[in-house]
Amino acid sequence: MDGDEPEDPVHSQACQALGRSRGGLTTKVHLAVDCRGLPLSIVLTPGGVNDATAFADVLKGVRTPRAGTGRPRTTTDRVLGDKAYSSRASVIC
Repeated sequence: MDGDEPEDPVHSQACQALGRSRGGLTTKVHLAVDCRGLPLSIVLTPGGVNDATAFADVLKGVRTPRAGTGRPRTTTDRVLGDKAYSSRASVIC
């Protein structure tokens, strides 16, 4: 590549959730799991992104199956997170 070609959006760093740090390229994995540790939602962000900014995206991806028939639930009864997810916006969600 000589730099004149447009960047391929499929292979760009933004699409791959890659961030730069002193150690190289980094990625953070944000998970929402149920009480058994089974994943309900997975969000990838570049390593330099603040954890609290990914909180809403993680919750948007949660789909809890119902005991009977019907659409999965999209709201949760309780949410627990570590200190990295604490912010005013997270409390409001």
